Parts: sequence; C-alpha cells; structure tokens
Amino acid sequence: MIQTDVFLAGGFAGCRRVAGLAELHGRTWSPHTWSNGYGLVVNLHLALAVSTCPFVEVPFDPPGLPAERRDWLLPEPVPIAADGTIAPPPGPGLGVTPDFDALEQWRVG
Repeated sequence: MIQTDVFLAGGFAGCRRVAGLAELHGRTWSPHTWSNGYGLVVNLHLALAVSTCPFVEVPFDPPGLPAERRDWLLPEPVPIAADGTIAPPPGPGLGVTPDFDALEQWRVG
C-alpha cells in the first residue's frame, strides 16, 4: 500500500502521479488523510478520481479525533456513515466553503 496526502505530498498532481506509479508497479494507492476536514475532502476527491483506490483512510475513531475537531474549518462535519462510506460534499469545487468566522481567531495584523 502506497499512501500520500494531497496536502503534504505535491498536491493533486503529485499524488495522482504517485498513484499512477503505484499502479504501474502493481501496488495499491490510497490517501492518508490525517490532517483536517479540508484534507479529508481533498483526499476524498482524489480517491474518487483514482480508479484503483480501494479505500480512504480517515480518522473515525473518537475520542482521539472526533469529527467536530477534525472539521472545525468546515461549515459542518463531513458525515461518515456507520458502514464507513463517505459521500463527497455536494457543492461546486471541493463541495465546501470555509468557515471564515472560525479563522478569525488566527488573523494576524
């Protein structure tokens, strides 16, 4: 299993290239999504674009990283069904809009 994170390993293009190389060499690729809600959404979209991706690894075992903590920047947590399936958010682009009010505490200057 080869795992990359879109936020940490070259963006969409870099991770797509790694997924292609994994397939070329008979390996499986899946995103490693242990950052935040945006990381989950971005990696989920890439996983849906890579036909050989068997699953998306995501923190889903509270209390270590509950959805509210993982998705604090999103307008609402990304729902993960009891069977572990995740639907991409339905909006345009990545399907989510940042919660700019949540970012206000981090404003500099």
